[in-house]
Amino acid sequence: MAAMRVFLKLCATLIENKIPVASILLGSTSADRRAGDDFRAQKKHENTGHWLVDTEKLSLGSLMRLSSFPTVVLVSDKGKILFNGDPANRRLWETLTAIKPEINFPTIDVVL
Repeated sequence: MAAMRVFLKLCATLIENKIPVASILLGSTSADRRAGDDFRAQKKHENTGHWLVDTEKLSLGSLMRLSSFPTVVLVSDKGKILFNGDPANRRLWETLTAIKPEINFPTIDVVL
C-alpha cells in the first residue's frame, strides 16, 4: 500500500528531526490489538514513534475526526491542530517546513 509507505517514511523523517510521533491504533478489540502488535513487531516498521490504543469511550480517533487510514494530525506544542489529513498532502510538508525549515520531504521508492 503506497499510503503506508508514505506514512512510514514520514514517521522516520519526523523522528530524525526530533518531532514527536504517536500512532493511534483505532480498533479496540483484541484482534485489532494483535494486528497492531504484529505490525509493530516487524523490524522494517520500528521507526514509527509511540503507539496509543484508542478506546470507544472518549475516542481520540473520533475527536480528531479520523476518517481514512493513514491520517496525520500535526499538533503544535500549544495543542493547536496545524494539519489533519493524508500524509502525502503537500500542505503537510509546507506546514512542517514553516516549523522546521531544514526538514526535507523524504524520497519514496516507487514499486512498479
